[in-house]
Amino acid sequence: MVLFFGKGGQNMSRLLKLGIVLALTAVVVAGVSQLTPVKAGSCPAPYCHGRKCPYIVAPVTCPDGCTYTNACFAGCAGEKNCVPSPY
Repeated sequence: MVLFFGKGGQNMSRLLKLGIVLALTAVVVAGVSQLTPVKAGSCPAPYCHGRKCPYIVAPVTCPDGCTYTNACFAGCAGEKNCVPSPY
């Protein structure tokens, strides 16, 4: 153990610092990915403006190829003319 950790735990201190830096980097990357704008061509997120949709799994596919949990969520995303899709 002395060979790995060195005298006085210097290598252990370096490993701890490295671990903290890696953890903080992961947190920053995760936070930035949440701020990244949605790519063009992806499905819009349903925002229901206070409307409450039931969480019933009855998937629908809309003309642009996006699939939503049910017709209510598709409507919240501004989608129209959606058809039932297979489970």
